[in-house]
Amino acid sequence: MGSNPTSPTKRICLEKYHLPNFAYAIGLVTTDGSLSKDGRHIAFRSSDLQLLETFRRCLNISNRISQSDPKHHKLASKPTYIVQFGDIVLYRFLQTIGLIPAKTYTLGSLNIPDQYFPDFLRGHLDGDGTIMSYQDNYNIYRGRRYSCYRLSVRFLSASQKHIEWLQAQTERLTGCVGAVFDRPPRLKSGVPMWSLKFSKNESAKLVEWMYYAGGLPCLERKLLKVQEARINLASQKRKSYSRI
Repeated sequence: MGSNPTSPTKRICLEKYHLPNFAYAIGLVTTDGSLSKDGRHIAFRSSDLQLLETFRRCLNISNRISQSDPKHHKLASKPTYIVQFGDIVLYRFLQTIGLIPAKTYTLGSLNIPDQYFPDFLRGHLDGDGTIMSYQDNYNIYRGRRYSCYRLSVRFLSASQKHIEWLQAQTERLTGCVGAVFDRPPRLKSGVPMWSLKFSKNESAKLVEWMYYAGGLPCLERKLLKVQEARINLASQKRKSYSRI
């Protein structure tokens, strides 16, 4: 993984990991992780304990998970947890692929090999993305009320440059174009968030691409949404309707 996997730093680092799981963990670090300014420590925060445990397994670490200081998450509606560990070799490797300290608003492109991009993107989705699905019963046409299953996948970032890179990579690898939107800040002192949203057909294609096998590391509640989407999409070969 990276531009030169034979260099000493990359070789020592990558020999420790199962690379698809490692790429998934990088997706998590990209969204909800951070590199400290000391050149050594890496942290990952989440309100989902299961996701933190999955992150530890992917990186073969056993560092303690603790509750994060609420002052760092003023908009959080539930407790947030953190796992932090020191690894100079991994830290330097993450720098070589484009991750930096204080990356939130300045993050750009990352050097992720194509073969591991589905795993990286799944981590990105679990860290800071959404899968939305619902049954839409409000479409009326020629006296008939149609019932239609809606599905959308969305990725978020505070960096416009990063979300545009994510769009370009996803389009190149899958043909799914999506659309980029900016979302106004939730606080007056805040900055806009950038969203990459995919249509129903593109979302269906993306989830199959990201969840390409069973037993992959993932956030379990989002996997349940994927499984639900598969069932609903398979059952809706044509639009159902009722006369009104």
